[in-house]
Amino acid sequence: MILHESTQADMKARNRKGGHNERAMSRVLLTTIYQFWEDRYRGLFASEIGSKKDEVTSDFFGDIRYIRNAIVHHRNVATVEVNKCKVLKLFTPGDAIHLTADQVRFVVRGVRLALDEICQRYLGVDGGFASRHGLAGHQRA
Repeated sequence: MILHESTQADMKARNRKGGHNERAMSRVLLTTIYQFWEDRYRGLFASEIGSKKDEVTSDFFGDIRYIRNAIVHHRNVATVEVNKCKVLKLFTPGDAIHLTADQVRFVVRGVRLALDEICQRYLGVDGGFASRHGLAGHQRA
């Protein structure tokens, strides 16, 4: 039984810069960032400061929510909700949602900065996320 067939040309097209696979993975990145925030880390911050999860807010993660909802509920097309974005002004209503490589770096850097801001605002400490280095000693994006 053959489950899938593809030509080399099709495979190369899907894997090229800006191709289907890159666009799909950028949407997975955005939805995953939001799910980790909402399902795990937001609650941990709230627990640490003795508050309710909904009381821990972030402009960055709020923006991710608007974009994630368009991905999940509107077939990867930006809705008017993206006009509410305060940090991630990457899309206008009607845009196909996917990130370029530079935008991915911007978003990953934004996660780190947002976590530092949350640590400072709610815990009064520097989280050090933006300045962390990888195992090889190189500063991460």
